[in-house]
Amino acid sequence: MKAIVCMTPEKGIGYQNSIPWKSKKELAYFKEKTIGKGNNAVVMGYNTFKSIGFRPLQNRRNYIMTHSPDTKSHYHGSDVVFESSLYNILLLNFIFDEVYVIGGESIYELFQPYFKEIYVTEIQTQCITNTHFLVDLSNFHKKLLKKEKDENGVQLDFYQYEKKDAEDFL
Repeated sequence: MKAIVCMTPEKGIGYQNSIPWKSKKELAYFKEKTIGKGNNAVVMGYNTFKSIGFRPLQNRRNYIMTHSPDTKSHYHGSDVVFESSLYNILLLNFIFDEVYVIGGESIYELFQPYFKEIYVTEIQTQCITNTHFLVDLSNFHKKLLKKEKDENGVQLDFYQYEKKDAEDFL
């Protein structure tokens, strides 16, 4: 299982259920990674799904973690599955090429023990955040993939973190 996140140097990822910055370059990177070869899934919390307007991310199967799977009444579509079982989500690795956890804060924490890889974009901006990426990265090898400036002149540092130990999680 993988995770992908964009965060500030202070590990901020959101403010009042939205992303407090705009970066087309970072969004394009996110889209490219999570679509992959076309057989990928993304896992998000209900609030993250709400923050994107209850719209599924195209060309990916969208799994929404919720304590109340009956919340699906807000959305009717074939690319969205509402799930309350962590174990059912862990089985997705046998169905899809790649499964990415995409947020929010509590969903990253829930799946933290299962991450083999984490793609982190550090956006060098100062902004108010009230949700954070609290995953402990000390058990991962950090590799810089690239550094670029986005269309607003903001520095983006793209990293890949790989689990240090050889445990074979789902």
